[in-house]
Order: sequence, then structure tokens, then C-alpha cells
Amino acid sequence: MKKLLSLICLVFVSAFLWGQSEEVEKPSKSFQYQIGTDLSPLYRNLFKPNSNANSFLDAPYIFIFKSIKNNRAFRFGVGTDIRKEISDGNSDDNLLQSSFRMRLGFEKQKQVSKRWQINSGVDLKFSASKFEDDNNSSFNNDSKSFGVSPLLGIQFQLTPHLFLQTEAAFNLFYQVNSFESNFDIIFPGPFPEPSSRDFKTIGGNITIPNALLLVVQF
Repeated sequence: MKKLLSLICLVFVSAFLWGQSEEVEKPSKSFQYQIGTDLSPLYRNLFKPNSNANSFLDAPYIFIFKSIKNNRAFRFGVGTDIRKEISDGNSDDNLLQSSFRMRLGFEKQKQVSKRWQINSGVDLKFSASKFEDDNNSSFNNDSKSFGVSPLLGIQFQLTPHLFLQTEAAFNLFYQVNSFESNFDIIFPGPFPEPSSRDFKTIGGNITIPNALLLVVQF
């Protein structure tokens, strides 16, 4: 419910800004480029530190790139997350989680005022993740997913070349999970020892606008 309310609020804010058309800049006739990164891991670690987790890299999209002309943009993003957790009092019980994400898409931009802009578009997405438990009863989980994501975002201009961006998306995906373990698991049904099984899923979810992107344009 919170995700749905956040998405509805974004839509209403975007609709309000759409009507504020004063001082709208004309679209550029030449190519412009944007590069940026997600700042949200910085404030997540600042306000919600976890002493048991060692996060080497933690961002949905560490690097983003846009090529823009006539208020239309080609967009690309790539990210990774590597996290190691050690259980209290047991240095041999290590959990390693890693993931990789990539998106490739197109967006249309609407300048609604001198500083505010609304973006809408669609991304093709790929992600892969791995979970490893290195204790005596080893458990591994590999996951791969492909999908398409319609999106709606807003951009605020800090300076002529520096911007803040955030966006929401509805994700449709096909996912394959592979489980391996040295002990019996019941998912439903017992597994032989050692156990392994693949699960295939088609689903959807909503990405709320909780990422804050800092972007440089040139």
C-alpha cells in the first residue's frame, strides 16, 4: 500500500508541475549528454547503519548515461551490489550476496518550467544475483531475470549543468531461480540430498521513487 501511495503522489506532483509552463526552454537541436550516479546508498548507510554487513558496493545503478536530442533520450544504466555478512560470535558463518543490474531504454522529456522537467519512457532490464552461505550446511541461490519497465520521473535543475532526478517504474519480469543445498529442503516436497531445483516466475512489482540521482549534463 505504501508503494502504491508513493506512486500516486508522484503522479499528482508530476501533473501539477506539468501545468507550470512559465519560462520553458526550447529543446536543443544538438545532442546533449548526461552522466550520473545514485546517491541513495550514502544516506541509507548514514541513517541505517548495519554493523554486521560489509557492503562494498550498493546502488541500483552506479552509473547512468543519457544521450538527448529534441527532448528525447536514449538511456543506459548499470549497477552492482556486493554484500558480506558475518554472524555474531561465529566467524565461519559467512553470507555473501552479490548482484548485477543493467537497463537500456528510451525516454521523452517535458520541460514544465525553468528548473522542473518530467520524464516518461520505458526500459528493458536484466539482472542477475547470487546468494552463498559458507557455513557447514551450504546453501546457494542463483537468480536471473529479464523484463520491461514503463517509467515516470522528475528532474530538478540545481545549476545549468547539474541536476537531481528520481523516478518510479512498473516492472514486468520473467525470473529463473536456481537453488542448491547440502541438506534437505521442502519447498513443497522433499529434495534429495544434495538438493537442487529451478523455479521460473512471471510477475510484476512497483519501484517507488526512493533513488536520488545526481546528474551532470554537457
